[in-house]
Amino acid sequence: MQGMAKAKAPTSQKNPAWVVTVGAMKGGAGKTMVVDNIAGCLAERYKVLVVDADPQANASKGLGIDIADPDMTTLADVLTNQGTPPEDAVIRAPLRDLPNLDVMPSSILLFKTEFELAAKGERIRLLSYYLQDNSEFFGQYDYIIIDTNPGLGLVNQNAFFAADSIVLVTDVSDNGLTGVEMFQYLWGEELCTELRIPDVTKGLVVCNYDKRIKLAPEMLDYIRSREDMGGLLVDTVIPYRVAYKDTEVESKPINLEHPKSNEHTILEAVVKDLRKKGAI
Repeated sequence: MQGMAKAKAPTSQKNPAWVVTVGAMKGGAGKTMVVDNIAGCLAERYKVLVVDADPQANASKGLGIDIADPDMTTLADVLTNQGTPPEDAVIRAPLRDLPNLDVMPSSILLFKTEFELAAKGERIRLLSYYLQDNSEFFGQYDYIIIDTNPGLGLVNQNAFFAADSIVLVTDVSDNGLTGVEMFQYLWGEELCTELRIPDVTKGLVVCNYDKRIKLAPEMLDYIRSREDMGGLLVDTVIPYRVAYKDTEVESKPINLEHPKSNEHTILEAVVKDLRKKGAI
């Protein structure tokens, strides 16, 4: 990242690289935009793998991958067949100008995978086992960033179980905040207790913020004041900007599409904030 000295990536105690899983219980909060753009910023200085765990495959499309390719190996293959070679499941440098960024794509078949996982033993540990069993391959990366779908199905549980850190994304709507509360309860309290694992949620990013919306400033202040959210909230708020929509249309992260823009600077600030939180 421009003007930033390269800090060493955190060392994982369980994975061959530091795994960051990004989640939102509400669709449209900006989660995938955050994934693709944080990955793009990090890939300026680190080796990064994006794993797309959303069957809509928006993260894959946003990083230049043709998801209509019927022969493409995806996360669905990895979760249903642990013998899938990682070399087959990872697309190397789909964006020529970001050679440090690779992608394990998704496909609509992940909808079917949810049902197939229900019959498997250790069904929420499969992604974690896959990373560990192929540590030589995945050890080449500094960061593995996982995009998820809105919810807590078995595919998402695999993504959250594998995480060294979890970052939540929300807007300042009532539905967005309810989604954060649902995640904190269902994952942080219920499932983590059942699985006897710590809750590694370390960051909360507010996205699509528009101060012209009447209650937006009040809602942001409310998040900051809450004991269960304020400590997770990063300082930098991502505003609603057309430039971020451009990245989705052009299938390029902000550091390629608008490298000298204020929007790029904002994403770099979010990365710095998440580093301070110990999330990346």
